[in-house]
Amino acid sequence: MKNHERLCRENPSRQASNLQSFFEKGHSGVNQYTKAEKLHKAKPTYPKRSLAPRTKEYKQAQSLRLKQARLEGKDVGGIRHGAGRGRKGYYNGIWCDSTWELAFVVWCIDHKKDIKRNTRYFMYSYNTEVHKYFPDFVVDGKLVEIKAYVNEQAKTKLQQCSEPIDLITYGTIEPYLEYARQKCGSSDLTQLYN
Repeated sequence: MKNHERLCRENPSRQASNLQSFFEKGHSGVNQYTKAEKLHKAKPTYPKRSLAPRTKEYKQAQSLRLKQARLEGKDVGGIRHGAGRGRKGYYNGIWCDSTWELAFVVWCIDHKKDIKRNTRYFMYSYNTEVHKYFPDFVVDGKLVEIKAYVNEQAKTKLQQCSEPIDLITYGTIEPYLEYARQKCGSSDLTQLYN
C-alpha cells in the first residue's frame, strides 16, 4: 500500500513516478521504433545471434584471447565451479558439476568411501597445444573422471595422464544413478543438492 499511497492520483501530496517526471520534463518517449512508425518507415531490424555451432575460426580467436589473458595474469581456465553444462550444486560440502557427479558422490559417501574434489592438474598435448587437465575426484586415493561424452580430446588427456584414472561413462554410471534415484525417491536428483 505504501507505493499506492505515494503514487495515487487522488493523494494531494503524491510523489511523481520516474516515468511521469520523465514525460513532464518534455521527453517524448520516442525511440527508434516509434519514430519509424510515425514516419511510416520500416522498423529497424538487427541480426539475431545464431545458435549454430561455433566456427573453427571463432574457436581459434577465442583461444587466442584466453591465451593473451593468461599472459596478462588474468584468472582464466582451470577449475571454475559452474563452468560445465550440467545441473550443479553442493552435496555434503562436495561440489558437483552434474547430476552424474552428484549420483557418484552420493553413492561414495553412503558407502563410506573417502571422496573429495580433485585439485591437482596434469599437462597434456592436443593438436600441438599444451593444456591442463583436472580429473573430477579422488576416491580412496585414486583419480576418477566422470564423462558423458568421450571425444578425441578426452581420450588424449586420459591417455597422457601420468596416473591411472577410473573413467565412469555410459554403461558404468547406471548403478550410481539408480542408487541416487532410490535415495531421492525421484528421478530429479537435483533435490539432493544442499
